[in-house]
This record gives sequence, C-alpha cells and structure tokens, in this order.
Amino acid sequence: MCETVVGHYRRLLTAKGLVDIPWNGHGTRLRRARHADAAALAFLHRRTLPGAFLPVLGEGFLRELYRALIEDPEAVALVAERDGRVVGLATGARSVRRLYRRFYLRHGLRAAIAAGPKLVRPEVLRRVRETAGYPVVSNGLTEAELLSICVEPAVRERGMGRRLAEEVIRNLGELGAQEVKVVIDAANEGGNGFYQAVGFRLERTLAVHDGTTSNVWVIECRSSSGWRSQSS
Repeated sequence: MCETVVGHYRRLLTAKGLVDIPWNGHGTRLRRARHADAAALAFLHRRTLPGAFLPVLGEGFLRELYRALIEDPEAVALVAERDGRVVGLATGARSVRRLYRRFYLRHGLRAAIAAGPKLVRPEVLRRVRETAGYPVVSNGLTEAELLSICVEPAVRERGMGRRLAEEVIRNLGELGAQEVKVVIDAANEGGNGFYQAVGFRLERTLAVHDGTTSNVWVIECRSSSGWRSQSS
C-alpha cells in the first residue's frame, strides 16, 4: 500500500516537472516542461529547426504554442536540461484534432497577434490553412502523435533524442493511446532514419502541404518497463 501511494505521488510530481524522469543522461536531466520554459522551448525550436514551417511564424507564436502544450491535459511536453539550460525538448498529443481545437479557443488570438504581419503573406497563409486541415488529411490513422523533437547539436550523439521519443510514447500510452504516429518530410533522410531506428514502421505517405510528400511512421505504445529494457 505504501509503495502504491509513493508511486502515485511520484507520478504527480513528475507530471508537474518537480521530479526528474529516470535516465542515465551523463549530467543531463529529463523532466516535464513548465510554463517558465516556454521561451526557451520556442528559442530551441527555432534554432534547431530553421527550415521547418512553424519557425516562420516567429518566436512569439512558438511561445504561445508551447504554453498550450504545457498546460493541455492530453499533451506531453518534455525538457532535457543541462547546467540549468534547456538542450532538448519533445512534445506529443493524445489527439491532434482536440489539441488544435483547444489551442484555437484558448490561445488563437494571442498566437495570431504574435505571428502578426507574417499571416498576410499568401504562401504563409496557405500553409497555415493546410496545417489547420491536417487532422482531416490524416483520417484513418491513430490520433496520438509525436509532434516535435529538438536537441542541441552538441548533445545529439548521447542518445537524448531517442530517450525523449521513447518517453513521449510512454506518456501517450499512459493517456490511453494504443499507437503513436509521427509525420516527417519524406526527403528528410536523417529524420526518417531516426524514427525507423527508434522502432517506428512506415505506414503511408500523405501531402500535408501542397507539393510536399510526408512519411507517416507509426509505433505501438509499450509499457514503461518495456522501454527501459530496450534503452538499457
């Protein structure tokens, strides 16, 4: 009984980012993201994924997005921290469709103001509409999704990206997901190779943005012990 109570409180503290996620990270700690991390997460996202679409909308938009992910009850937002500095992040959602709906309702106005003049550019506006329609395009696939992984180049060789991915998958499983998908540009050889190495299987291709083919990778959720046995 005592072990059950201790385990319950440890899970609650971990969810609030007050207890580290177990990992032998060579001086790097993993924890749940907190509201105070939003600016650092936005900066890391823009810095490590400069060619992606969302950074085009600006750091202010990204800060609002990460605030939404951190507070959403069906989302997972993780931080890798070294010497008090954020060096990695990973996010996921139990349902992208529901996440988008809550984001628009609770953060949409502030996010639009932050994106500002960029939204009047036809190409940017087109991609925003395509992104908003993405949950419809992905019908027939699991709703749970690993949304982003960003890691500082200096620590990528330490297995941090894989550990972050596995922890997001485990957390989404605890939220009720049976499978988790990730969508990535088919031309991104490094990214596709990474998800294959983690254990994802290639499920299909789709066109989220006009003229760009994306691969959809899917993985079955496993228990916490199952992930740890693979990682050790």
